[in-house]
Amino acid sequence: MKAKQHAIEDAAKKTAEMQTRLREFAKMYNVIKNERNKCVNLIQTSTQRAGEMREKIKILHNEIEILQQSANNKERKVKQEKRKYASIVVLRDNLQLELVNRDT
Repeated sequence: MKAKQHAIEDAAKKTAEMQTRLREFAKMYNVIKNERNKCVNLIQTSTQRAGEMREKIKILHNEIEILQQSANNKERKVKQEKRKYASIVVLRDNLQLELVNRDT
């Protein structure tokens, strides 16, 4: 009878130990699960932000291209105007020379 009682007490003690270990593992599981959820949320946020940044970069590249084209067009127009101005200056000088030559 004492052996049975001892076996029962031993089994109860092992059961209590197992329950304590089970609670500890359950706590660790919850901590790890919460950390995993945080990481998943960070990954989702980062992925979304990266997508937004890629879209913004694409828009900025398009804007740069438009501005470069505009600058090139303006530069071309300035060069044309400079050529016109230079030819007009030459024409004026020639006309002034003609007038001087007529007067003399």
